[in-house]
Amino acid sequence: MLNAIHESNQNINLYNNNRKDSISDNHNHINNDEQARSDNPALAHDHDPDAALSNDPIAVRLYESKVYGTTYGRGLYRQAFYNGTVDLEPPRVKYLVDLYTGEDWANQARSDEQMLIIRGVGVEPGYLYSWLRRFDAARGVKTPVLGFCRFDTGTLEVRVLIVDDEKAIQGIWCLPGKPCRMARPGQKSPQILATNYDLS
Repeated sequence: MLNAIHESNQNINLYNNNRKDSISDNHNHINNDEQARSDNPALAHDHDPDAALSNDPIAVRLYESKVYGTTYGRGLYRQAFYNGTVDLEPPRVKYLVDLYTGEDWANQARSDEQMLIIRGVGVEPGYLYSWLRRFDAARGVKTPVLGFCRFDTGTLEVRVLIVDDEKAIQGIWCLPGKPCRMARPGQKSPQILATNYDLS
């Protein structure tokens, strides 16, 4: 899996240069990034190493995608390397993530706020990225929310930004990830776990 990630990252440096131009050309209506950031404090600090990190309990579980590279239509391939969950306790809220290379992640941006995140975070080799979807298990509903998850494939560090106004959740987390032991037959276990509290 990691070999495939590194092969995909070889094209990202060239992509970065082209992406900067396309972002500027296609989103000129974001006239003032500083004003946009000041309107949303979490966005203002999403890539600031000195920004205050949240201590709210959170756990990120990442699972290697078993369908990576398979097709779901003619010429359409599943490109997520990992699927996973981001769980907050309390409040008990679950978010779903699908981790892609920076290029594939950036191409999924659909809002000015997401473009602002891309410009602040950047797209770098060696990282995988995901947008967030809040999961309502009772209704089976997946709702996109502002934020992202970034996974460092070298150090296993996980960084999460969540701006979920509906649930009154806003925070930034930077977590050390750890590889998990292989699950017993019939059990589902993540390959990477990153948390800031005791799960036992």
